[in-house]
Amino acid sequence: MRLHAFLPFLLLASSLLTACQRQNNVELTLVARGLNLETQISALRQTATVGAERLEVTLDYMATRVEFARRQRQELEATLSARGTPFPGSISGPTGTPFPLPDNVNAAPTVAVATELPLQLSGQARFTDIVMAASVRDNDCATQPQFDFRVNAERIYVVATAWNIRANTRIAARFVISGRESLLEWRPGAPINGNCIWFYIEQSDLPFVAGNWSVRLEINGVPASDSVTFSIRDL
Repeated sequence: MRLHAFLPFLLLASSLLTACQRQNNVELTLVARGLNLETQISALRQTATVGAERLEVTLDYMATRVEFARRQRQELEATLSARGTPFPGSISGPTGTPFPLPDNVNAAPTVAVATELPLQLSGQARFTDIVMAASVRDNDCATQPQFDFRVNAERIYVVATAWNIRANTRIAARFVISGRESLLEWRPGAPINGNCIWFYIEQSDLPFVAGNWSVRLEINGVPASDSVTFSIRDL
């Protein structure tokens, strides 16, 4: 009789225990899923951050390459135009606007190129293909044209192709920044015709402050090229 009396209570207790166990299992499952979701969200955030950084670097690189291609095109156009050869799809626009403006490539500057003389005056002394660079090759030509430098640069070169330069001609490069200038001069010991020449400026000549710089080549004290612009940026 006592066993039959307690049987309903035993069944009720068993049901409650089973229900508690199921609730605990559900809570543990929810906790586990929550932790898993947090891990996945964290991983996605890290992936998104890395992706954004890579995209930014890629955009900066592409802007630099586009600007470099733009400069080369302009130099080629000027050379062909001076020789009387039309350049298909010629581009034109104002010069002197400093670069870099990676967020607006169209606002980047047009690099001034040495003024070519007409063919009938081709025997006169002149410079062509003027570029800036961080170093030069064994043939005195630029290793890699570059128009953007840092304030801790060791040297900044201006490189050009010289034509019909007689021996002992006074050649000079005039670097200018914010009203301050440094004039570098050189007299070749032999004639130069169709070879590269260069000048470089160092911190001791004029401190490399951040800003928009220009350089102009001269022959015997007379300007022999347009001003070529380049920039120096902080680290």
